[in-house]
Amino acid sequence: MTKEELQLIWDTKLLDSWRKAYSIGYLVNKFIEETQCDPHEFGLLRIPPKYLNTKIGVRFFVASRLEKISNRMWEQSIERDALLIAKLQTSKYTTSNENTSTDYELQYERKRVKKNQAKVILETKNYYNRNKSTDWGTVK
Repeated sequence: MTKEELQLIWDTKLLDSWRKAYSIGYLVNKFIEETQCDPHEFGLLRIPPKYLNTKIGVRFFVASRLEKISNRMWEQSIERDALLIAKLQTSKYTTSNENTSTDYELQYERKRVKKNQAKVILETKNYYNRNKSTDWGTVK
């Protein structure tokens, strides 16, 4: 099989798996079953990295790495998938074109929220314990 044929099969499986909400592992296994080829060997476009957890959903992968495709899939009906596949065959759009700096921003925001939650808990404890020595309800 040529690279173009493999890319067509991959894109078709990707969109079909997105519609059916399959996982990345299921998608890759179905591709390997049909073609007897690993998608990473041929340098196909729009494939997940090897290190990516295979249990995550295809929709999550597409939304985080292929945002334009995700938006298009949510907006259009299933009948228009063939047009999208034809458009993808002429496109060089791939996961490496995406800006991954938002991932770092998201991680920073998560750390900041956790730190603020811990700070609020500590300040609340200090507030309630501030006058234990002068509290007349406490037995001395």
